[in-house]
Amino acid sequence: MIYNRYRYAADLAQGVRALEVGCGSAQGFGLVGRRTSFLAGGDLNPQLLSIAQEHYGSRYPFLRLRAEALPFTDGSFDLILMFEASYYLPRLQDALDEFSRVLAPRGIIVVVNANPERPDFIPSPYSHRYHTADEFATLLTSRGFSVTAEGAFPIDSTGPLAHLKTKARQILTRLGLVPSTLGARALLKRLVSGPLKVLPSEIPDGYAEMVERRAHAGGALRDCKVFYVTAVRTGTEE
Repeated sequence: MIYNRYRYAADLAQGVRALEVGCGSAQGFGLVGRRTSFLAGGDLNPQLLSIAQEHYGSRYPFLRLRAEALPFTDGSFDLILMFEASYYLPRLQDALDEFSRVLAPRGIIVVVNANPERPDFIPSPYSHRYHTADEFATLLTSRGFSVTAEGAFPIDSTGPLAHLKTKARQILTRLGLVPSTLGARALLKRLVSGPLKVLPSEIPDGYAEMVERRAHAGGALRDCKVFYVTAVRTGTEE
């Protein structure tokens, strides 16, 4: 899933000035950065930023920042990325206002998020709120964007094993038994799904297969693990 979202972003990044908000350790920056004229990353976590800066050196700048108060002038970027980060923001609408401010005319915002409408969804214990694909479409349309929403990574809901996994996830969530640390959650995933693949510091092109995205026309999105929202600023201003 990580490879897919960065590879999708790379397809939009040719010759543009790009910013990823909530970049973490920036494992997909090599995929996007070779296409851009400029790429920067920002996050609130200094440890993750240190990991990213140590790996990439002078190739890309990384800044500690809050999405609700970006330290950039108006119209600084042509492409803004936010992957699996919006639910950690206490004030998403303020962040979207900031994205609009620092985005150039006809600029693009790409959001990829976990889908909270899937039947076996488990929220992060540190999250504030998970918005749906429709909610993102409404928020961005109201700010003058033309929005396309897509679902990706279909959920296998057939067969008894799939049903048992869904029920197990639902029960763990209701009983408050979902681990609160990433390490403990990774251990739980290993017990359920088997060994996990360790991602490299920089994901290379061709690292994984691309999964087809499905157009989402609105309404509840229940059959996909994640959704993509691509918002293009409308209007003719220069």
